[in-house]
Order: sequence, then C-alpha cells, then structure tokens
Amino acid sequence: MAWSEKHGSTWRVRYLKDDGTLGSENGYPDKDAADDRADEINAEQRQGTFADPALGHTPVRDWVDTWRKTLDVGEETRSMYESILRNHLLPRWGDTELAAITRSAVRIWRNSLGATYAPTTVTHITKLLSMILADAVDEGLITANPATGRRRGRRARVKKPAPVWAEPRDVLAVAERIRELAGSNAYVMVLTAAYTGMRWGETTGLRWPHVDLVRGVITVHPEAGSLHEINGRCFVGPPKTAESAREIAIPPFLVKLLEAERQHAANGLTTTNPDGAQQAVDGVVFTSPGGGWWRRSTFSRRYWRPAVNGDGRRGWGPVKPGLTFHGLRHSHNTWMIDDGIVDVARARRLGHHVPDKLQDVYGHVSERLVKRIVKNMEKRWQRTWEQAHPETPAIGAAGRAKPAAEGTGKAKGKKKDKAARKQERRPETGGGRALGPASRGRLRSAESDAA
Repeated sequence: MAWSEKHGSTWRVRYLKDDGTLGSENGYPDKDAADDRADEINAEQRQGTFADPALGHTPVRDWVDTWRKTLDVGEETRSMYESILRNHLLPRWGDTELAAITRSAVRIWRNSLGATYAPTTVTHITKLLSMILADAVDEGLITANPATGRRRGRRARVKKPAPVWAEPRDVLAVAERIRELAGSNAYVMVLTAAYTGMRWGETTGLRWPHVDLVRGVITVHPEAGSLHEINGRCFVGPPKTAESAREIAIPPFLVKLLEAERQHAANGLTTTNPDGAQQAVDGVVFTSPGGGWWRRSTFSRRYWRPAVNGDGRRGWGPVKPGLTFHGLRHSHNTWMIDDGIVDVARARRLGHHVPDKLQDVYGHVSERLVKRIVKNMEKRWQRTWEQAHPETPAIGAAGRAKPAAEGTGKAKGKKKDKAARKQERRPETGGGRALGPASRGRLRSAESDAA
C-alpha cells in the first residue's frame, strides 16, 4: 500500500515494504505528482513487479559479494568469473549503485572494450555483467536489466572464422614432430586425442586404471575423468559435463601404441584440490618430458605451435597453421562425418549433449555402429601411414603387409589351386573336356550297367 503526504515544502510517497517497515520517496513538487507515483506503486505491488527504490542504491560491489555465495559452478568457471570481476567489472562498476546503471552507459563501456579486446573476450565480460544484473532483478533490487536490450548499430561484417581441423596426414606429421621435441609419450598423446576426440583435460588426466587394452576401451570417469589447471595448480576432477563421462572404443593401432607406453606409468604426481588439500595420483598415462603434469600453455608454446606452424631453426615449414589441440577434436568429428556416422553416435563419442530431445532419449548407439567407427578409424590410420611411410609397415599391420609382386602371385596361385581342385572333382571325356550334368548322369548309368 502506498500514499502521499506533505514533507516540509515538498511531498513524498510512503509505502509499506514486505518486511512490514515503511519506505519513502521524497522530492515531489505537489500532491498530484505524489499521488500519481503512489498509484503506480500500488499497481506494481498488486502485480508483483514492485522493487523497493532503496534497494537500488546498493553498490555493485556489495551485491557481488552476495551474488558470489549463490554460485553453483565448477572451479574453472568460478576462476574465470573472478578474473573478469577483478580485471574488468569491479574497476568500472564496483562503486556504482545498481539503479544508477543505464543502458547507454553499458553500451558505451562495451564499445570501449571492443577497441582493446577480441570480440570473444568482450562477449564473456558483458555476459557476466548481464548475469549479475539479471540476478539483481530476480532479487527485487532493480526493475530491469540495463545490460540487455535490442542490439543497435552495425552488425559485424567479418565472418567468424571456422575452427581449423586437420586431415589424418597432417595429424601424423604434427605428432611426429612433437615426438622429436618431447618423446614418444607425447606422440601417442596427440594420436590418442585425434583418434578418440578427447578433450585436452580428458587426455592429459587419463590414468591406466581407465584404459582397458583387452576390450580396446578408454573410460572418461565421471568423478576423475579430467585434469583441471586453475591459478597454477592442477587437480583431477569431473569432466566438463555429465555427458562427457563415457566409454570410447579405440582402434587396434592405438591399442598397440598404448601397450608400448604401458611401462610409462607415472606415479606420485601431486595434485592440489580446490580445498587446498594435496594428493598423490598414480598411473598417469601422459606426462611432460620432466615427468610432471602437462601444462596447457607450456605444451602449446614449446611443442605444439612449433610443430603446427613451423620452426625455422629446425627447418620445419608449416603443417596446418592455426590448428589447436582442441582442433584435433574438430578433426575427429569431421572424419566421422566423412564416414557417414549419424549425429547421435558422434555426440555420444565426443561426450556432447544431443540437442534433439527425441534423439537424446530414444537414439541409441549399437555395438555394430561402434565397431564401424573403430574400423573406419583403423583404416584411416593404415592408409595415412602407408602414404607417409610406404617402406615401413604400419602399427597393427604386422603380418598383413606383403610386397606387391608376392601378394599378386599368391593370389593367382590360390585361384589356380582352386581351379585345379574343381577340375579334379569333374569327370572328363576322353578328349579331356569336362562333362556337363546330363552327360555325367549317363556315364554313371553306363558304369552301373557294366558292373
């Protein structure tokens, strides 16, 4: 309920708040203006849209302190939010009252960010501000979110570049260069990521208890399926999403490569959990040349970029400029598209949510389809290796590769042996010509009469 009353030389509006106390808005020049505002408040209270103006005076910094405590996100997401708050949002908006933030002020600030930062970075920053203000609206601190609204101005004329993916021959070339720089373990790590579609954290956090070489399956564990690196500390935890926990069938050549690396079971690697507790992790499959956890920035700077973009000191030209480690995941998906694998099977293998509810609920991946994926990946590897190293049998191809001449002769010999055995089973006439079915019947009848 709201009403107007005289307050000194002006008028004010008094209203009853949810907690039973009285609030007020001062400074109305006459009774009519105060009455109009009191009617608005009464209507908003009936509709449930009224926001106490006094709450809008809360500084953004104070609201953020409360907002932090409501978050239920992963450690990596929380770390990203804190970085944006510390470097961008609080320096600009921290001392500003929530109700004092206007749409024009937000747009001007967004444009200023665009002059310094990449579009993706600007999007991350402004989305977090919008999220914070949207929660303030839900809390009743302000009536509308000034960080949302219709887009104004020119649309981007530059098309966003598509992620770079690689053909199998490019992946092999990059992996072989990384083997020169970091050893065979890193070589197998790159091939594992490319031929399974695993994410960086899923690959670098892989442990031998989750690798079944008999079945040919890698398991991304729901609780310990990914390596996380936050503010310089590493810890093993859940993968990115619930769908990311999965089993991935691997091709035979990768089984052979992993078998050779089985002796490389790094034990006692230390992790620091989010609560600060340290823990030793055993059986890590892929580690840095120094035997520790792979750090994304170190791997990219020292090994990945020289192998992909080229290194003049080593006489290396570029293989696939712009390709990232995550691009191996894009490559794996593209290969499956080439093989005609259906969407739901690709999503399950990559650990993605299936947006189509019908496919998500009722779409299942048969064992036959899984075998088809594995078979195609194996063929792709064999074909790629033979093109790159025709003089050396591919991993997993031992006993199958034969010289061309020998293989042709053997095939012809088999055909001749088969023809000879067939000929031996067929009676012949005196001239050596094979008898037909009717002639063979008459011959058998004549032999019977003679007997």
